[in-house]
Parts: sequence; structure tokens; C-alpha cells
Amino acid sequence: MAGFGRHHKLTEAKFFELAGALAVEVEFIVTEKEAQQLLNLIHHEKIPLFYAHTPARFGVIDPDTADPPSISEASSTSGDRPRESTS
Repeated sequence: MAGFGRHHKLTEAKFFELAGALAVEVEFIVTEKEAQQLLNLIHHEKIPLFYAHTPARFGVIDPDTADPPSISEASSTSGDRPRESTS
């Protein structure tokens, strides 16, 4: 299993043989265009899978600022980046 995080570093964890033994859930935050490109690729490769498309609000908390973040500020900066979940 591997992940590519916000620090743009690949993180890996090695597991024993899991093929077919466990369901795997993958979540990512992308633009609508990026999500469509991924769905097109999966369809082209004829990979059967279940997916969910859920809009997400996200942000970063900066402990050095005087005030905590506001939900209204977060929603205005989240844009159209949906949260994708595939399993």
C-alpha cells in the first residue's frame, strides 16, 4: 500500500499478500476535471469498481494566526474540489 500526501512524498507500508482478501478504500481530493479523467481511464481499462463522489470542504489550520479559521472562509476557498472515494 502506498500514499502520496500533501508534502508530495510517497509513503509506503508493506503488507503480506492481501490480493482478494480485503476491500481497499481510496480517497482523494481533486478537481471535477481530474475526477472525470480518472473515471474515463478506469472505464477505458475495463476495471469494475464502486465509487462515490462527495463535495468536500477543506482547509489548513495555522496555529500562528491570531484567530481560528471560520467555516464561511473555508467554504469560499474550497472551490469545486470534490472528495472522491473508491473501493
